[in-house]
Amino acid sequence: MQVFDSHIHTDYSFDGKSTLEEQCEKAIELGFSGITVADHNLPPHKDFPLHENIRASVNAANEMKKRYS
Repeated sequence: MQVFDSHIHTDYSFDGKSTLEEQCEKAIELGFSGITVADHNLPPHKDFPLHENIRASVNAANEMKKRYS
């Protein structure tokens, strides 16, 4: 059976605390077959860098996909 976590947030999202790499490592440790990043694209306050964080999140996801595939 394959197990996926289909809703995680990384530190690119205002409510995420872990890097995507940390999330990937934890998923491997738990035996997950995959994860889905669900970072938010709406800032809770004026200082949250909306587009920059989402671009960075996508770039990090692409890098982790290559690294952990």
